[in-house]
Formats: sequence, structure tokens, C-alpha cells
Amino acid sequence: MFSEIIKTGGVLVDLSFRKQTLRICLGFATLFSCLMIMHAAFAEEATTLFEERERANNIFDEFTVGVYWPWERLPKVAETAGIDKWDYTAKAFRMFKDEFNIDTFWPVNIGLEDLERNLRIADEIGVNFLGQLSPFVTTRIAGKVTAEEISDIAAASVNIIKDLPGLSAYVLIDEPQKHEFPIMKLMQKEIAIVDPAHPSLIVTQPRNTEVVIRKTQFPISVVDVYPFFGPDSPNGPNTVRDSQRYYYNVTHQVANLATEYNKKAWIMPQVFSEIWGPWYYDSNMNVVIEPGSYYNWRMPTIAEVRWQIWQGVAAGMKGIIFYVTFPTPNNRVPGESFKGTTGDPSWPKVHKELNTGAGSGLLNIDGSPTPQLLAAGEEFGKLKVQKDLLGRLKLLGYPLVFADDPFNVNCFEDPLNGRRYAVVVNNNTEEVVTSNLYVFGNEEVTDLVMNKRLAKSEYQGGLKQVQLTLQPGEGTILELGFLKNITCIFRDEFEFAHVLIGKTENIEIVNEPYEFSNIRMYGLKANSNTAGLLSYNVKKLFFREQAIESMLKDNKFLLIIKSSEIIPQERIELLKDDGTITKASMVQRQEVFGDFLQVYELSDPQFIDTINLNLLADVRLWDVTLVINKQ
Repeated sequence: MFSEIIKTGGVLVDLSFRKQTLRICLGFATLFSCLMIMHAAFAEEATTLFEERERANNIFDEFTVGVYWPWERLPKVAETAGIDKWDYTAKAFRMFKDEFNIDTFWPVNIGLEDLERNLRIADEIGVNFLGQLSPFVTTRIAGKVTAEEISDIAAASVNIIKDLPGLSAYVLIDEPQKHEFPIMKLMQKEIAIVDPAHPSLIVTQPRNTEVVIRKTQFPISVVDVYPFFGPDSPNGPNTVRDSQRYYYNVTHQVANLATEYNKKAWIMPQVFSEIWGPWYYDSNMNVVIEPGSYYNWRMPTIAEVRWQIWQGVAAGMKGIIFYVTFPTPNNRVPGESFKGTTGDPSWPKVHKELNTGAGSGLLNIDGSPTPQLLAAGEEFGKLKVQKDLLGRLKLLGYPLVFADDPFNVNCFEDPLNGRRYAVVVNNNTEEVVTSNLYVFGNEEVTDLVMNKRLAKSEYQGGLKQVQLTLQPGEGTILELGFLKNITCIFRDEFEFAHVLIGKTENIEIVNEPYEFSNIRMYGLKANSNTAGLLSYNVKKLFFREQAIESMLKDNKFLLIIKSSEIIPQERIELLKDDGTITKASMVQRQEVFGDFLQVYELSDPQFIDTINLNLLADVRLWDVTLVINKQ
């Protein structure tokens, strides 16, 4: 290219340079415009998702109670009951709300036209109905879908129902797998752009829930946990204890993780049975399994239904959506030929006819309530009185109450006023149990369910003993007062490979081997166990002496250790400043589904320079907490 040079006012001007400069300026201007458009798009997405989260907090501030509503099953139940399906829909909404304290409905397999009519009926009766957008389900069945198609679906579907007052939120695809999460996030984003007033929800299997909490913007994490597998089933826990432990672990892990990410967690527990093979309903509408069938899931007992509710509350769940409302359709008669699958040939089969004595959902095939629904409604009635409180409570992170077997307990704080609470659950689903609780402080302990104060007596370590009686599988909520004299000065969680140190001004903690330091510190040694996970072989806990001196007088110090195995009392040694060693005094020990909680009193007036745990490498430590109980 040759330069064009002209003379203007005695100045030589290179036209090609001017043109290139102009092109560069135009290029930068275009790039800047693109960046501004991208920024605006990102800001719009961030804003809509933020608004969606805020809306979720507003709609579901209270403790939420609901049921899973498979629409395709309702017509058969209505027909059996001899009622038009729409009349039955209105009747069912009223029944669940008025008789069973349930006011939220999670629909699936419903077209937009029927969804719109359900929303109008729900609004008339005053219940919450979620909106499943069936075109999204169709895209999943069809397979690959483009972003443009999702945007079009969202715009077309959401605009039909977004302004209906009965709508509370959108539900997307059930149990998406990890490879589908990008599509879920895109669906959520496109819905939020069209309707930022209503949040989107998905329900996930336990194995995928952590990813949803950590990697997506869904404001509420809903996990389905179906713990009660059939006898001898190889596909899941099949004893009462194993089933309980599975449910307990999932609910607590999900609620804790959701709290860490400032999200809410809901649980979708089990009220159903599932048989692969021939079965039928008897004259009492109970499931009868015929020989040769595989019994995959069994119906939980009445006490197990109560237990699932209370264990969810104790974990810190903010909502319970039971699966499933309507029973499994089945017109089969005894002895009729069967052409379906009975599962893997190696799976155990039923050898003789088995009457389970239960239906297959919250409702019977004629629409009448099963005993499981009656029990759930009774417990929900107790929780309804405290639904505002339960919606507010935050996990406390350290125990203020200890329990004897078979109770377990979790503690909370009300951010509105600072009061502390505990939820206690009876893990015995066969018997009424009277057991002991051990509580901090001198304030009154009130059972909010029974609306009565509990008598306290003196116990070790500055704790008070309280007796509590609970029905099989039931629980209660205890108000503990403010407990301002109780201070957690140290807490460490060992569940993950990294060390989490709580904020404190009184303790200096240095994470390095003791032998390489001349200061008092916190020493850890990591060991690899047989499962390939890191477990911590804690050799010593060190505290700066001057940080403790101001707290010595008239105080009780409790060391709380949660581990995978019992730590013998003689292994907990107190090394005093004068070099002498004394043993810690065990106050209380409890086993909860394989984990051990041990409480030691550190009450020597000289206090300690070092707590020497001397743990074995194969003992996995979950928590170490040091609490001051000011007398």
C-alpha cells in the first residue's frame, strides 16, 4: 500500500495513517461497545438471579411443608373416589391444608393448560402451587437442546403463568445428572429474565446435591432421600439402623453445606413402596407382593414417617416435601400373568405372598388418607405453630445440649433476638423413651411442643440434667434462653482435608509440627486411612497461657470431641505448667449412628498448657470444640 500524502496549511498529512488511526479508534469503540453489552448482559443475569434469591427468601421465609404431586396419577384416584378430577383437585387441596397442615404442592407430568387451572384453584383455596414447565421436560426427553430453544421455551411458557397469583415458584427437571447442570443453569437464567419474581427449584439425588449447592445459583437446595429399602435389598440400606444412619448423614451434610453457602435446604423424604414384579392391592388397599417379585423400597412405618420429619428439622432443613401423594396405579388381580421386569436375577425375590399392611403413598387408591399421612399431618400441626421460628433459626455450629441414647440433638440460634434453641429426636421408632439431656446455663428450658418448662437437676461439669419423654420417632423443640454465659472459644472441623479455624481473639493457633516450634500451638498430623480419605491424628492442642488466665476464675471448660471411634478416657491427658500430667474427667459420651460424641471437663484450677489427645491414626476426628461455661 502506498501512502497518500497531502499538504494542508503547510502540514504534511499521511492519509493512510489517518485512515488506520480511524480504523483503530472504530475498533476500540466497537470492542468497548461489545464489552458494555456483555457487562449489561452479565449485570442483568446477576440482577435477575439476585432478585430470584430474594424472592425465594420472601416466599419461603417460613418453614415449608408440602407434597410431591404427580398429576398423571390424580385422574385414577378421582375416578375411584367417584369425583370429577377438578372437583377432586379442589377437595384435595382443602383436605391437605385444613386437616394435615400441608400447603405446598410440587407438581410433575402436567401440561401448561392443566397447570394454569391448578394454579387458579390453588389461589382460591390459599395454598402454594409450584409451576413445572412441561416443554422443558420434553426437551430433556428429546435430548440435545440449544440455548435459543431454551430461551424461546422460557418466554412462551413463563408468560402464560407468571402473573397467576397461585404461583409460588418454578420446578425444573427432577433429579438432573451432573452433565445436565449447564442446561439447568441456563433454564434458571432464562426463566429469571422473563420472571424474576419467582425462583426456580430442582430436586436432586444425594450424590449430586453438593454440586448444586457449590456450583449453581439455585437459592434452595432440595434433596430426595429414600432410606427405607426392602428386606435384604442390595441397592440400599435395608435395616432400620442403616436406613436411619443414611438419612441422618445426608440431611445433616446437606443442611450444613447449604448454610455455608447462605442457601436454604429442603428434604424430600419417603412415603412410598416400590415392587419390581407382580403385586396387587387387597380389599383394604394395602400392597400385596406375589412370589418372584423383588422388594426394592418398603413403606416406612408411622413412627418412621414422624422420625423423618423431626430428623429433617433437627438437621436444619427449612422445608419438607413428602414423596409421594398418590399411590402407584395398579389394576392387577391376584394370579394374573406378569410380563414386566423383576430386576437382576441375583437380587433376592419374595418366595411367598407378602401382605405389606400398607399402601403405596400418602393417599389410598380411593383418595382416603393412609396412616402415614395422618401421622405426618399430626407432626406438621406441631411445627405449624413454630413455622416462623423454624424459618429463621440458624445452625449454631457447636453443642449446648448433650443427650443420652437413643436421642440426638442439634442446636440453633434465632438471629432476630439471639435466643438459643435445640431440636431433640427420639431415634427409637419402636418404643416410648424417657432419657436424659444435659444443658448449659441456669436459664429455664421450655418444651415448645408441650408448652411446659422442664425440671433441671445438678450434673457434672457445670451442666444441668433434664429428663424428656418422647414417643417413637418423635421430636421436640426446646427453648434454652440466651445463654450469654456460654462461649465457644475454639472449634475445628475435620470433615474435609483442610482445617477450618473459627474467629477468635483469645487463642493463637499455629498449624505446624510441634517439634519445629518453640511456641505453644495447635499441632496436626495427617494420615491416609484405608478409604483413601485424610484423617487427622491430633497429637496436641496448645493454647496461649495468657489467653486463658483472664477466664480461669469460677469457670468450667468443656472439651467436646466428635470422632469415628471411642477415644478412651485415659488417652486425654492434661499437661500442667509445672510439668505434671493429669487425666481429663469424662462428663458424657454418646454414640449417634456410628459417630461418637465425648465431653470432658477441664476444671483443674491451674488449667492446662496442653491437651494431649494421643489419637490413633485410624480414628477419624470430626470436631474438637472448647466451650467456657461461666458459673
